[in-house]
Amino acid sequence: WDFSFVYLLGVTGNIGTFTGEKMFLKDFISNISSFGFSVMDETYGYNMTKYNGFLLYNRQHCECVIEIYHEGDMVFVVEE
Repeated sequence: WDFSFVYLLGVTGNIGTFTGEKMFLKDFISNISSFGFSVMDETYGYNMTKYNGFLLYNRQHCECVIEIYHEGDMVFVVEE
């Protein structure tokens, strides 16, 4: 958890200067329980997985980056 972060980057569609917020992934999960996240890009590196996309929360869209630090293999669980 120590090296896993979420970046929330203002309202979508903006260019130029922006405002945003960086928080620990565990705090994001604790504070925002019901949201939608559309993944636009995935990046996998050494012990790091990064998802870039758009977050829908309280009827507002914003750009979002989720960085997950992990050791070992990443396992995806799919519900059908």
